[in-house]
Parts: sequence; C-alpha cells; structure tokens
Amino acid sequence: MEKVILEARINEYNMRHGNPHVPWTIKEIVEEACKVREAGASILHFHARTPEGGAANDPQIYREIIRRIREKTDILLLPTLGFNSNDKDWDRIRIIKALAESEDTKPDLVPLDMGSVNLEQYDAKSGSFLDKDAVYSNPTDVLEYCAAEMKKLHIKVKMTCWDMGFVRRGCKFLETGRIEGPGYFLFHLTEGPFLTGHPLSRAGIDALRAVLPEEKCYWSVNCKGGDTAKEQAPTEEVQESQETEEEPEKASAAEDKAVTLKVGGIQTTEDPSTKALYQMAERANELSGGSLTLEVYPASQLGSATNEIEAVSMGSQDMFVDAGWMGTFLKDKAIDGMWFTFVDGAHYDAYINSDLNQEMEEEFCTLKGVQILASNWYRAPRSFVTKTEIASAEDFVGMKIRVPDLPGSLESVDALEGKATQVAWSETYLALQQGVVDAAEGPLDNLYSMNFYEAAPYVTITEHNRDSMQVMINDRIFEGLSENQQNALVQAAKEAGDWYSEQIEATCQEAVDAMKENGATITELSEEQVAAMREKIQARTRELDAAGTYWKTGLYEQIEALTQ
Repeated sequence: MEKVILEARINEYNMRHGNPHVPWTIKEIVEEACKVREAGASILHFHARTPEGGAANDPQIYREIIRRIREKTDILLLPTLGFNSNDKDWDRIRIIKALAESEDTKPDLVPLDMGSVNLEQYDAKSGSFLDKDAVYSNPTDVLEYCAAEMKKLHIKVKMTCWDMGFVRRGCKFLETGRIEGPGYFLFHLTEGPFLTGHPLSRAGIDALRAVLPEEKCYWSVNCKGGDTAKEQAPTEEVQESQETEEEPEKASAAEDKAVTLKVGGIQTTEDPSTKALYQMAERANELSGGSLTLEVYPASQLGSATNEIEAVSMGSQDMFVDAGWMGTFLKDKAIDGMWFTFVDGAHYDAYINSDLNQEMEEEFCTLKGVQILASNWYRAPRSFVTKTEIASAEDFVGMKIRVPDLPGSLESVDALEGKATQVAWSETYLALQQGVVDAAEGPLDNLYSMNFYEAAPYVTITEHNRDSMQVMINDRIFEGLSENQQNALVQAAKEAGDWYSEQIEATCQEAVDAMKENGATITELSEEQVAAMREKIQARTRELDAAGTYWKTGLYEQIEALTQ
C-alpha cells in the first residue's frame, strides 16, 4: 500500500464563530504548523490573515510566517495564491514571486485553480440563490502565465479541480509541458449550499479519477461544505430537518416551539457591536425560557451588508444588525447619510425617536419585508483616518476617500471635492495600506478596532455624522414567533442597544489614547475649519432637498426642526 500524504488546511478565510481556535496571527499560524506536523501532516496550506481575520495580502507577512515555520519544523509549505481576496489575473502570483526571491521563503508548492466557477450559494430553506454575481475567474491565458512563471521558479504546482473540465485542462497542461510532472491534482468537491463542484461521493471522485492521465500522478480530495471522512455528506435538506426538529423536552415554560435564528453583522469579532450581538442572543434565550437560540455571524461571514439585507428580505437569513444601510433601499433614508445633518447627539436621538423615523421604518418593512426591532444602538460620531495630516477643509480636495455605497456618503465627499471610492468595510485596511484610498471615515472606536490608524496614521476628529445600528428581522419570520418570543426578542434587542451605547461612550477616549500610544497623530480641527466643512456639505444637502433627488422635498427642514 502506498503511503498517504496528509495536507493540513489550517485557516482558509474561516472566522471564529464555529471554532475560536482558527489561527489568524503569525504566532498562531506558526504554532499550528508545528502541531499538525507533529500529528503527521506533510503539507501545510495557509492564508496570512490580519488580527481581525481579514485577508493579509502582504508579502512581508508571508515571509515572516514562512521563516518562523522553517525555524521550527520541516513541513512542506503551500501558501494560498489568494483566491478572490488577492490581486486579479496577472498580478495574482505577485506574492509568490516575491517569496521566491529568497530560498529561505520560497514556497514548496502553490495551488492553481484550473478554471473559473460561479460561487453562489443555494439556500434550500427559501429556494433562493445568494451572492448570485460571485465568480472566481481563472481565464486560460492567466493560467498559462501563472504556470510558466512557476516553472521558471521551479515551484511545484498543485492543480485544484472543481469539476471534470478542470481535470481535463490540467491533463493538457501536463501533456504539453506547461506544468511539469508528475501531476498533482486536488479534487475540490462541494456539498450543502455550494453547487459548483462534484458532490462528495465515490461516484463523484471516480468520475474525476477516470480522466486523469495514464502517466503516474497523484490526487487528493477535500470538500467545501462536507466531511471527507464520510462517503456521502448529508444533503442540505437533511441538515435542515435535523436542526429544526422540535424537541418537546427543551420547550419553554409556555410550550413555545424551539426556534433558531441566524443573525449576521459586518463588524469584527472584537467590536463592541459584536459583543452586543452575543449579549442579545444570551438575553433572548433567557427571556424566552430557552426557546429562542440566536446564532451570531460577525465580520461579514454571511456576505456584504447589502447582500445580507437582501437575504433577510428573502427569508434565507433571519436577522441582520448594522447601521446606515436602510438608505440603500428606502429613498427618504438616504438623508441620514448626509454629513452634518445632525447638530449633536441630542438632535440625532430626537430624530430616531420621532414619528418621522417611525414612519420610515414602517415603510421599509412594507417595501422589503424587514422589521426594525431596535434602533437605539448609537454609534460613536464619525471621524477620519488619513495618510497625510489634515489641517483644513481644503485638504480633502482631490483626496481618495473610502465610503460605503450610500448616496449620502458619496454626495458628502463630492461636496468636499474629494474622490469617493467604494471599498468593502472588511477590505478597507488593505485599501489604505496599498494606496487604493488615501483616507477612510467611520465611528471613532471602529477606526481603532479595525486598525485603520496603522495604515493611515493621522486621525482627524470631525464628528461629521451620527448613526445607529438597526436590529433587522424578516417580517414573516418575526410574525411566525409566539407572542412570548416576539416580546423576548424585542426586549433583548433594546437592552443590548442600551449596553452597546454605554460601551461606546466609555471606549471612545480609550480608543483615542490607544491610537496615540501606538504612534497615531490625533488632530481636532478648529471650529472654524469644521464650520467650513459643514457649510459645503449642508449647501449640497439643501440643493438635493430642493430637487428631491434622493428623498422627498422638505425632509431636511423637518429634521432641522427636531432641534427645537
């Protein structure tokens, strides 16, 4: 019998909700490498990560990881090529080429996906597709280029194959010498919500093996969404029935049926809002007598904010918590995103608790089928991190400023004559680090928790906008809960909001002190300079209000009146 070679894939882009031990930091990855080698693995596949769990596409971080691992163990190293988080097409192998400049950091193997795939997920519960526009693109000319570069560098290529066409293409690369033999194939099977790959079954594996070349080659198997220790993974429908089957002995005192709700967020695992999500989950379980279980998925694990809201609207995701995104779907809510709309915290609180805001939330429910359970998760006022120091409003002219895809943010940056640049929140650190943007703005505590100040060390406190997180839930799902469960969930959401708001007040100064201690320059613009910013943006707000461009004419005046 031939020896079996084990490859340990230790982190991918996995977050920590299911396993708190997923290694992210350099130290954790090195320690895990030693453990899996001791357990019998011969190959280590890893992704460099930021301390918050994001993708760290930095050659220097990879160099440090590889050097430290090789100081401690002889395991073969197979770093990622970047998947969808790295540079596209021709630049995808830039990190590998940088590592190969020195023998002590040169990888032993690299993965190359031998084709392009759709990366949507199918939700069996609702019969809907999520992330329908997600595509992992690997054109053949790019594959030829990557293979040729690896051949020059004398690095072994592992051909990752999602279906039979990938294997056939890999065979041709071997046959023509584009990739040197013996061939090493990975059959990347998929189960559950992932439809792209062959299913996890003997038949699926045998179909791929049947087209391998006659010459000696090696193959291995993994499965996204399944368990390779089993011949056939459970189907999504079976998993769903197992998860929702009623167990009378666990029912609440009011005989409520046990319900599990999936709650998504986009902030980091260490952000106060994420901690508040877990508090809400714990409190809802307690208040419902144990019949409500909230599963928390922070850090964009379920997708971008807009994708998650759409999923809640369709019912394929139960709940979502974050701030500002109603303006993407509800015309009048776009005004919330215009900077300097609110004079101070008291003004914003009056707005959130007004009949005006309540009417908008009801309209949002009618439009999207999504209820707002709580809006009292008040965030810190928003300020800036920049790569150069800000001394006046004029310094924003021509500056590339990261903003979310919200009309208010886009218009506000334009009013300052800056260049609004849309970047996903989770990718902002890298965008700052790599010069894609010159600045970013956000709640003061987030600028610290996301480590943005490391890449843009000038923190300018402007308090140019205020917002709050909304606790959203699919309307049909909420109405399907018992009265006891509905009351428990609403109370838990509001209590968590009160706790979160208190935490934010306490942590803002701590965040400022910590950023300053770590080398950031903290600046508070003079009242005159802030007034200059406010004047430019409020002039734009009045123009938009008069034209009814995004919200109904006269709405700005109604909000201004709430200060009285």
